Amino acid sequence: MDIAQGTEEDSRTLARQVLLLAVASIHTTTIATIQMLYDLGARPEYIQPIQDKILQALNDEAKEEEKDGWQKSALDKMLILDSFRKESQRFAPQTLYSNNLSFGYGKYACPGRFLASYEIKLIVAMLLVQFDIGFPEGKGRPGSMMYSDSVFPDPKGGLILKERKKV
Repeated sequence: MDIAQGTEEDSRTLARQVLLLAVASIHTTTIATIQMLYDLGARPEYIQPIQDKILQALNDEAKEEEKDGWQKSALDKMLILDSFRKESQRFAPQTLYSNNLSFGYGKYACPGRFLASYEIKLIVAMLLVQFDIGFPEGKGRPGSMMYSDSVFPDPKGGLILKERKKV
């Protein structure tokens, strides 16, 4: 506030800007996560190899750190999950722009892109460790809805999470 000028000095204006950023960040992370889960359900052949790598990273970290394994360093080792996330965002972009890069680029790159990537990885990794993912009988990957230049997962789409057997 000490270096703020003009409308930046108004606390209501600042509060609106912070709320807008919060809504945008939660909204885009949620969309990317749901699209990724839909893509995993549509490509079940990738689920087991990704689950195996997640469990391997967690076990390796638990041994090294003598903790439960859910550490940032374990997420960094889940490269196959990262690759699938990137492909999911490429095939189900959040905008219709042909140069879509999900988090922007250059000086316009999203400052929260690294946090968002870790959030998405953590959510999906935890779900894959605890559940098998699929669609209801006779249903496939839900389509996407478009509004203006944005793409959203179909909110009526269904996904089945079946608890995995403990090993």
